[in-house]
Amino acid sequence: MKKISKIILCAILVTFPVGRNIAQESVKHEVSLTGGAGLSGLKYDLINGDAKMKGGGSFGVGYSYFFNEKFSLNTGLEFSFYNTKATMNTFDESFKTVDSENESFELRASIAGYGEKQRAMFLHIPVMGQFQTPVFNNHQFYVALGIKIGFPMTSKYKTNSAQLTTKGYYSNGELILDDVIPQGFGSFNGVSVDRDFDLKLSVMLAAELGMKWYLSETFSLYTGAFVDYGLNDVSDNQGTSFLIYNAAKPSRYENNSVLNTNLSDKVNLMSVGVKIRLAFKMTKN
Repeated sequence: MKKISKIILCAILVTFPVGRNIAQESVKHEVSLTGGAGLSGLKYDLINGDAKMKGGGSFGVGYSYFFNEKFSLNTGLEFSFYNTKATMNTFDESFKTVDSENESFELRASIAGYGEKQRAMFLHIPVMGQFQTPVFNNHQFYVALGIKIGFPMTSKYKTNSAQLTTKGYYSNGELILDDVIPQGFGSFNGVSVDRDFDLKLSVMLAAELGMKWYLSETFSLYTGAFVDYGLNDVSDNQGTSFLIYNAAKPSRYENNSVLNTNLSDKVNLMSVGVKIRLAFKMTKN
């Protein structure tokens, strides 16, 4: 009986060593490659229009420090991409400026069929606490919560071919010019712009949950869902005019992004989607 018992015990130890070691070995450090995809954009309300987030994604590297088998602190570097499409119905704008002869006048404009695509890339530094607990034969369910600090890297906007009608009101002579194309007054079709715009540092609340699957004694794969929500306004809104009147080239109109005018309100970054993380763990000495 004693021999049989010893044989059974040895068989158990041989059959289940990997599962036992994976579940119980003490991990101190973990490095990883991360990737994510989903809806990701600039979230804001638009006067007389609509703004919708589009598809975006992220990739980066991560590092986790484990206090024990359940709790860790995660950080790293993450490049995130944001896309939003804004559309507006017909709207009017007026502001004072000067013409090529340095004479003051009021520009009155009506814009129709306006659309704008905004693209931005941020470099994020996450600082998140993670809790994990064993499920499904020694794999782990995890929850992570924390913040991400984001630094704007690039930001561009591109408009469609909007229709523009302008008039020039000169108060000194009670004169209104509405059909002098060389001076920038009249109807213009196909007005489009492709330019950079400014964004500010972002602070985001970040949450993630999912499963940690052990692939081997060294590698594991995280699969989960995440939500990142910006806590601050990232727009560099200085109340600038929508249209840009160039006295040197008055018939060549451009416009600022709606994000840098009074046409939009507070602008937050937001992402929701799925994320994967391939992790390499280093055990304690």
